[in-house]
Amino acid sequence: MNQFFILNYSPKTVGGRWKIQVEDKRAENAIFHQVILLIIRMIIVERWKMED
Repeated sequence: MNQFFILNYSPKTVGGRWKIQVEDKRAENAIFHQVILLIIRMIIVERWKMED
């Protein structure tokens, strides 16, 4: 997971404009939220399996 975010951060330092940084942040946040939702779903499914 860390390698993925390092790759995401690199364009920010190259193109020093604020607009690019803001767009990168939005993209990062969208991806980050999707990853968290997937992890939560996996945890819920695991709990259901354990209860059965």
